[in-house]
This record gives sequence, structure tokens and C-alpha cells, in this order.
Amino acid sequence: MFSLGNKRSTRNTIAGACGTNSVSIIPRAGAIVFVLGFVQILSYGTLYYSVAIVSGDVAEDFSVPASWVYGAFSLALFIAALLPATAGRLMDTYGAGRLMGVASIAAAVSLAIAASSPSAALFLFGLIGMQISSVFLFYEAAFVFLAQFHAATARKHITQLTLIVGFSSAIFWPATEYLMQIMSWRWALAAYAIINLTVSAPVHFWLNRRSCAHLSDRAHSVSQAVENSTEGLKPDGHRLVMILVTLGFTLTTFIFSAILGLMVPMLGALGLGPAAVLISAVFGPAQVLVRIVAIGSIAKWNALVLTLISCVLVFAALAILAASYPLTLGAIGFAFVFGFASGLTSICRGTLPLALFGEAAYGARLGRISTVRLTIASVAPFILAISIERLGGVGAISFLLVTAALSIIAFLTVGFLMSSKRFVAQS
Repeated sequence: MFSLGNKRSTRNTIAGACGTNSVSIIPRAGAIVFVLGFVQILSYGTLYYSVAIVSGDVAEDFSVPASWVYGAFSLALFIAALLPATAGRLMDTYGAGRLMGVASIAAAVSLAIAASSPSAALFLFGLIGMQISSVFLFYEAAFVFLAQFHAATARKHITQLTLIVGFSSAIFWPATEYLMQIMSWRWALAAYAIINLTVSAPVHFWLNRRSCAHLSDRAHSVSQAVENSTEGLKPDGHRLVMILVTLGFTLTTFIFSAILGLMVPMLGALGLGPAAVLISAVFGPAQVLVRIVAIGSIAKWNALVLTLISCVLVFAALAILAASYPLTLGAIGFAFVFGFASGLTSICRGTLPLALFGEAAYGARLGRISTVRLTIASVAPFILAISIERLGGVGAISFLLVTAALSIIAFLTVGFLMSSKRFVAQS
């Protein structure tokens, strides 16, 4: 029912990603993934996780409420959420590695602007620049790079990458806290600007050169790239699959964004306030655990089936919370299953579009999906807050359960379309 195809040529990918046929020493794929994961940690840590830590000192320095800093951050995220479709097309044309190098330089400039800003308005300008740069640096950009590097093994490499990057918050939250004890927030952001300029940018350009060498070498051998498994569908079926995949990922991203933004208030509304911090602490390790498990088994599972499992786990986590509150043990079970689902979903966001649509225009497709889901996700905490206020904790969980059920239906429909004679083109 969910067959996902075989092989196609990589010549177009080589031309778009590299623009050159030069060949140099080709590193092992594992080394590429490890190095990419390292700079992903730097990007997430300096551009995303650092903001929450410095926000208090930034607000005090500019004599504005802390809520202003969070509001500015939300605005920057919303603006960045409008750009992935354009970013994806650019990565397909010029290569993800090359643009990641340029984005690291832009990130350094933006961090420097934020660090040296004499006013809150200029700080906002720097913050927006940081988040726009992140569109070309975070997960989706890395997924495109791995697909351009070697589409046939991209699923395995994406899983390995998410495991490495999962440690970014655990590294940069305490690291930024430490920097704030020995220097001002301005010097901390300046240090992060230097890291992006002197470490991340050169490494990304190095990755791009090695990726081009790898692809050029493979152009003269038998292709092992992933074939578009929707090739046999009629045009209207192909478009419908894209719409449903976008809808499914948007619904799950809405749930994750809403809950992670308001985890403590939501648990408090269910009578679990005193244990909220303990419950939340289970989420991170569960995310890492599923990625460890997935590394050894990801290639054996169909990408659509894995995505459905992730959606079912989201629904199961919410059901556990709804059925067990106000028992702390039940809430801990919810956080563990929810973290497991989140870790699996982060893998599926990269692997499913590649499996369904192939490597051709992968960046553009991933970008279109991300534009929709991130735009909706930016308002998810606000919608959940209104739901808790109007419906109470139980009503809000019921609303999220319906949302999770709709995501399951969306991906089940994708499976139906893939096997339906009505949508399969006649040969």
C-alpha cells in the first residue's frame, strides 16, 4: 500500500548544488554528518536558545518589560516563517551548503548588530536578522544538504543528525547562563557572532566543497538516489498528496508549538502545577531516546508508516494526560510519550517528503511545507492560551486531541491516494 520507489539520476542535483565538476578528496559520510551536526548545534544555540537566557538583561538594559523581548522574538520568528519556500528554491538552485555558509556570515552580522544596539528598535532589527539567517541554517536546510549529498542514504543521515542536534539546548542553555555570569549579554552575543563568523561559516563552505566532490564522483557511477514515489499519480493526485502532507505536519507542529510554549500553564490548569517542572524535564530525554532507537531501524521502516506512528503517539500522549490527570505519574507518562513523538516527527519532516516526492526540487517542497507549518505554529501558543482560558484544561486537551486525530486522518488519506486507481495515471 505504501510502496516508495527506487532509483533516479543525480545529475540535476549536482548541477544545482555545486555548479562545478571539480573532484577532490571525498570524506566519509559519517564525518560529514558529524561535522554538520556540530555546526547545527552552534546555529541553534547562538541564534535560538540564547535568546531566552539573555532576555531578562536585555529588557533591563533597554528599560522595557521582559514581555517586549519575547514579543520581539515572536515577531522575528513569524517573519522568518514566511521565508522557507523561497529559501528552499534557492537551495535547490545554488546548493544548501553554499547558502548555509553565507547565512552563517549573515547570522554573525545580525548578532553583532543586536550586541551593539543602542536602542530596543535596533535590537529588534538584529533579532529579525538572526531568525531570517536561521531559515538557511536549521533542520530543513540541513535536510536539503543531506539529500543533495546522497539522497539514497539521506533517511539514515537525517536520523543521525537529529540525534546530534538534540543536545543543542542542553549545551547552550547552561553555556549562555555561564557567559552571563562572567560578562554582559552584549559580550555574550558578540562572542556568538565571532563563533558564527570564524567557525560556522568556514565549516559550511568546507561541507559544500566536500559535498560537490562526492556528487561529482557519483555522477559517473550508477545512481542510487531516491525515486519520486508519487510519479505514478495523476497531477491532481500529486497535488492532493502535497496538500495533505503539508496539512498533517502543520497540525502536529501546531500541537508541539502550543504545548511546549505553555507546558507549565497547561499542566497547572489540570492541577499539576507543583510537579510541572519535573514533568517537563522528561520531554528532552525522550526526544533523544527515540533518535537513538531510530538510528538502527529507520531504514527498515516505510517513511509514511513512521509518520503515522508519530501522529498516533501524539494522540496517545494527549489521551494519557486527559485520562490520568491530576496524577503526576500519568503526566510523566504523557511527557515521555510526547517527547518520543516529537523526536520521531523531527525525523519524519525530512524523510517523508524525500520518500514521496524524490530529491528533485526537494528544497522547494520542504520549504513550502515549512512556510505553512511554521506560520501556523507561531500563533499556536496564543490559541492554546485562549483555549485554556475559555474551555479550561480539559477542554484545551480535547481540542488538541481532535487536532491530533485530524493529522492521523491526513496521512492515512495519503496512503489511500497512493494506492487508489482513481488517482494513478494509466500507462
